[in-house]
Amino acid sequence: MKKLLLTLIITISALAAKSQTVNGISLDKIDATYIDIVEYRKFVSDKVNILLDYGQRSHILYNEEQFVKDENGKDMEFNSIIDALNFLSTYGFEYIDSYVTVSKESSTCHFLLKQKDKPSGNKAETTTQANPE
Repeated sequence: MKKLLLTLIITISALAAKSQTVNGISLDKIDATYIDIVEYRKFVSDKVNILLDYGQRSHILYNEEQFVKDENGKDMEFNSIIDALNFLSTYGFEYIDSYVTVSKESSTCHFLLKQKDKPSGNKAETTTQANPE
């Protein structure tokens, strides 16, 4: 009985430890000040998936690993881009700006977000040296 209970506890803990990921990285472990998200709608669906770019390497023709995945490794679905922005705010990201890229056949809206606790801007580093005298 104790072995069964221990196995059950370990299994539940392992499942609870999983979280939403991008490129196999948990969203709460992304070490980037800025991220860019793009909304993708599936054909004949009212749900939205989001692609998240935090500066990671990606394949030119295949960007499936950039989609936000749920605990089971499936693409997360959102009701709208605002739903996705609200979701990412729980991970410490806040909306900064949006922009559109246009190609011959389509346009894509990007949303730029910033981690709330990360500094922005390029502040020059200053070093104070002790006076030897």
